[in-house]
Amino acid sequence: MATRPDTGKTPARRRTTKPKVAAPASCPVCKGDGTVSVPVMVGRGKQRRQVAAQDGMCLTCLGSGQSDATT
Repeated sequence: MATRPDTGKTPARRRTTKPKVAAPASCPVCKGDGTVSVPVMVGRGKQRRQVAAQDGMCLTCLGSGQSDATT
């Protein structure tokens, strides 16, 4: 690198910044987790009640946690 004739110092290097890549949006249904809670029901007719909840795959994002641009 050449030095500046008036100060005798080398000029500072110009640094270029890389453009930031936007992170994909998270799924609004599962909040980016990829799983949703599904109720477990038992009984028949009027007696049917919820006894527990189990995790199931999110059908909106198919478990990826990222929302699709088309939805």
